[in-house]
Amino acid sequence: MKDFGIAFVPLNIVHKASPRHDEIFQPLNLHEKKTMKKNAAKSFMAIFCFIVTLNGNASEKTPNPADYPAKVVSQKTDVIDRSDPFTREYRTRFTDALKNPITFAGEFAVTRWGCGSSGCTVTAFINVRTGKALAQTFSSYYDVNEEAVGEEIYYSDKGSRLLVTYETGEQQENGERKHYYNYYLLDSENLKLITKRSAP
Repeated sequence: MKDFGIAFVPLNIVHKASPRHDEIFQPLNLHEKKTMKKNAAKSFMAIFCFIVTLNGNASEKTPNPADYPAKVVSQKTDVIDRSDPFTREYRTRFTDALKNPITFAGEFAVTRWGCGSSGCTVTAFINVRTGKALAQTFSSYYDVNEEAVGEEIYYSDKGSRLLVTYETGEQQENGERKHYYNYYLLDSENLKLITKRSAP
């Protein structure tokens, strides 16, 4: 069976009844990893098919991970690129992240760290081949109502350059919140937003 190398992190996995964020992302055993990958693939494809149904011709309107393949590298570095200011600023975290498995675009590993109060968390990617981090990061936090706000990684595949995030906006005056699926394409060393869709 093909190893999809999927990292699936729904935003609503974190809520006030959940354990700390750093506890959620503890290392998994082999069985748990295989189960997570299978469930992630099924969940993403279910959402993909749902969007297809809503929009008719998905090949034109909904980005498909298979359309943006990436070759997984076999050589990894253990030294970060200190010439890059962002990578150098968080050198300890990115150096540790170089040991993480590849989860995106054939040569990127993910790392997370806290960014202050209100449960703020930053998610970033490091290129395990070059040791340079992507400049773009994603962050989320809890508002006064203890509801998660921000953008989290929803889907990534080590064999694809397509990244999907789930975005939750701040609460509006009428009490509603806007939710989006954001589709990013890795173009060289940048993430380009190619599609933005409303989410339930």
